[in-house]
Amino acid sequence: MATTPNNLKSNPRASHASLVEWYVSECTDQTGANKYAQALLLARELDQLYETNETTCGFEYHHYKPDSHPDYLVYCNAKQFANGGRRRIVPEWWPKVQRDCIEGCDLSFAGPGLYLPCENWIEFDQGSDDLIMAGIWQMVRSNGEVQPGDWEKIVSTLESWQSGEGSIACSKTVRHFYQLLGHAAQIGLMCGRGSYLKLMKQHLCPTQIDSHIQYLASITNDSWDLDLESYSTILKEHGNYLRPATSVDIDLDSDILLSQIGIEIHPQGLLGRALPKTVHRLVGDVFKVDSAQIESISSLLSYLPKGIEMRGFLDGAERIATKTRVAKLNHIKIIFSPDSKARLKSYVRLVEQHT
Repeated sequence: MATTPNNLKSNPRASHASLVEWYVSECTDQTGANKYAQALLLARELDQLYETNETTCGFEYHHYKPDSHPDYLVYCNAKQFANGGRRRIVPEWWPKVQRDCIEGCDLSFAGPGLYLPCENWIEFDQGSDDLIMAGIWQMVRSNGEVQPGDWEKIVSTLESWQSGEGSIACSKTVRHFYQLLGHAAQIGLMCGRGSYLKLMKQHLCPTQIDSHIQYLASITNDSWDLDLESYSTILKEHGNYLRPATSVDIDLDSDILLSQIGIEIHPQGLLGRALPKTVHRLVGDVFKVDSAQIESISSLLSYLPKGIEMRGFLDGAERIATKTRVAKLNHIKIIFSPDSKARLKSYVRLVEQHT
């Protein structure tokens, strides 16, 4: 990480806008800054809503559509956006959900069970000429021993999100996910897509990885171009490093899985400006992602800016302040559908911190 002496004249808070501006200016690929114009406008709005010493956001890239604009993701406490700016940042149903969310990440004060912390990824998808609020990813945290009734309480809390005829609590599809994989680590509450729910569960030990393969086998057949035997083999050797996750989309009104599933790969300690060899082998040889998509993500990674650290005196203060910025590949996602080739997404995480 480069260190730059600097007189930090600006407000010492972290800024969504300055983080996006830095990323776009340093990520000098040929796509051009126009792909990030709407994200920068929204980032400036977010800066007016609250102050913080650390800002985290990111971009979702669709490598099967390399000319498309990336979607913008913001990590936050969504309660801070309840009143919004010129637009409604969070949907009208969100306050009903947040009443049962707990502040902070420290669960030492809480009893055993599952909790909804005030930690969210808000997803903004690129529309025809603007970013559109697509959904809120709600974290689920466990504390101590978890009982089946704890998950039932979580899904009951989220019932207020729904506007359709379906029910999270009564969904056989949600129950099948829970029975094989346990409680979801993240729950995606979608906006403007009907009663669509997303569930994500990461698998961090051999038993969980076995359940991951078992679940995939239970929801796919020969029409899916997914070689579970080869995938299982590579996970037996590298599962602790690859840290896979299951990601599914559920139509609650029909109580069915949508005809696609996602496998996320969160390599441990992922740094650098290229896909690690094991990940490259998995994506290309096992999942058979075509070369154009692999070239697209390789190009993106080659342009990721290096982290930067700036130190200097704040105006009117004697202490030295430090501002750091980091950009890195957070994870990749491979999407499978019946009678279709695998599609590749990647997620770049940006962090700005003031100390």
